[in-house]
Amino acid sequence: MIQVSVTTDIAAPPEEVWASLASLSTFDSWNPLIRHVDLRRSYPGSRETSAEPNLSTGVRLGTTQLHPGDEITIHVALSSGMTPIDVTISRAGVEHTMGWRFVERSPLLYRGEHVFRLRAHGDGSTRLVDQESFWGVLVPLRRRGLHERITASMTLMGQALKQHVEGAQQ
Repeated sequence: MIQVSVTTDIAAPPEEVWASLASLSTFDSWNPLIRHVDLRRSYPGSRETSAEPNLSTGVRLGTTQLHPGDEITIHVALSSGMTPIDVTISRAGVEHTMGWRFVERSPLLYRGEHVFRLRAHGDGSTRLVDQESFWGVLVPLRRRGLHERITASMTLMGQALKQHVEGAQQ
């Protein structure tokens, strides 16, 4: 297993950071890597809401509240172009935590989980912990470039979220 983790401190309370992070349909307004998110399949428990969502407790895509097991496609901007990646929601909103799992070809070959966690500081600011874990037979073969590439991407995304949230406060 390989695990990559990056932290970003944001001068805003967790609720304000969560409002941007947990609203997947607005990622394109701040996220330089994940440019679009589509719902592929939702399961019982996911529901459409007609009102503007309250993001303090859940993860949403438009007016649909997402739950573990729901399937989405994230469209990631890579140097080779826009790449769709099918993922399954693994964590959705409990204690300001959101995550998704992915599989490449076969779970035995290459799989992972990407998790975002928010931690409140006593001074009213928030620490974003962005963590990705990888398992499978192919992971040792990808170890070197994988760690560097993922760390750079997480840092870029964390700084973009920081600028977006802190800029909205001014």
